[in-house]
Amino acid sequence: MKRMLDDYIERFYKKLATRSQNLHENNYAKAKEIAACKEEVDAHWDSFVVESINYSEDLQKSGPILGKELKFNIVIDRKELRGMLGVELVVAKEKKETKELSLLKTHSFKLMKEEGSRLYFDLDIIPSISGSVKLGLRVFPVNKDLPHRMDFAYLKWIQI
Repeated sequence: MKRMLDDYIERFYKKLATRSQNLHENNYAKAKEIAACKEEVDAHWDSFVVESINYSEDLQKSGPILGKELKFNIVIDRKELRGMLGVELVVAKEKKETKELSLLKTHSFKLMKEEGSRLYFDLDIIPSISGSVKLGLRVFPVNKDLPHRMDFAYLKWIQI
């Protein structure tokens, strides 16, 4: 029981206490900064545009092939959105009977460069899951001061 409590204190409670202290410092300056960032994303979320999506020719022809590298490049123009964005590839299986999707894996794109309001992302992966899968791309806001994706309830799916 002591080991379990020590684990909880180390893995969760200390981190939460430190975060709480950071949010309270300087008359809640960090909390106000986070709130302003959320308001800015809320005001401009629909303004960003996916300018281009390029991916391996094999994926266009036959879908992902087990063990064969796939390359993706995405360019996003944030337009008026000042906050940073992230991109993920989502891999899911579809149940034939219900058409329900079950998440198998996600792969995060790497931000390669930023030119003005344009963001350039790359992802190189080697598929490790066999069988028929569905692929999707999703874009989400990124803020280093928000440790969990659920802290920022914005997400946009983009078509491959």
